[in-house]
Amino acid sequence: MTKNQELAILNEAIAKLGPDSYLGPWLTEVRAEVEAAIRSDVFPTVSLRESCATARATIEQAQEDAKRLRAAAEKLKEQAGREMATARAAAGRINEKIERATAILRA
Repeated sequence: MTKNQELAILNEAIAKLGPDSYLGPWLTEVRAEVEAAIRSDVFPTVSLRESCATARATIEQAQEDAKRLRAAAEKLKEQAGREMATARAAAGRINEKIERATAILRA
């Protein structure tokens, strides 16, 4: 059987199943991917199980990344708080010096 014959059977199946079936919409959605795989001599690996496993792995990785980012953001927040406290203390010391200098100049 040729690639074109297989694609014709796929197209026929999509048409026969129609949009109100379980497989029709899914086959329509993955048709281009299946065709590309067939034309590239690659065995199509379009399976719901693989897609679900990939989706789960992607979600788990995203959750791990989010956890790491939250931890890094918390560290940065703490560091920023310490630096703000240091800056406020320095600003307070500068204000005190300005007040003393102003008092001396007025005297």
